[in-house]
Amino acid sequence: MTYVIWPGVELDDSVTVGAFAVVETGTIGANTCIGPWTHVMKNSVIGEGCDLEGCYIEGAIVGDRCRIYRNAHLMPGARLGDDCLIGAACFIADGVTIGSNVRMMLNAGIGRLITIEDDVKIGPNCVFANANPNEPTLKPMTIGRGAFIGTNVCSVPGVSIGAGATVGAGSVVTRDVPAGAVVAGNPARVIR
Repeated sequence: MTYVIWPGVELDDSVTVGAFAVVETGTIGANTCIGPWTHVMKNSVIGEGCDLEGCYIEGAIVGDRCRIYRNAHLMPGARLGDDCLIGAACFIADGVTIGSNVRMMLNAGIGRLITIEDDVKIGPNCVFANANPNEPTLKPMTIGRGAFIGTNVCSVPGVSIGAGATVGAGSVVTRDVPAGAVVAGNPARVIR
């Protein structure tokens, strides 16, 4: 089995490392599995009981018992709470804060300065970008606790989604979504 552990990095005996993995940091929690092709870069902090499978952790902080799948990429300064699932090919930008028990499915993209609160479910292929070429500064965005975001949803920069809200599949969110509302369409409108 071939993998690379950088000099000075000491791993607990309960940590397993797969083939072709690279570990550049020394903060890896007990009972963590660093799967094949995973790259844990400098300044990353990985909690206990995590399962990292072929992903890139680039200076991010990952809570306990998180599962991060193949080709997901967490940028420097991103923070995940406990018990999160990050699907294959997801991208989480720098400055993103994700609460506990968040499920983010395949190919979702989360832009800078976005906060995702606890118990949020995000479907495949969702994009929450926070860059607007017409505005030089980014506006913080929030997805509230317990919100459900359907497949292929995207948002314009600077909008927030309230706690417990549901956004229907394929919707384009162009304005804030109230807590508990159900929205759908392009542009997304309150339907319930």
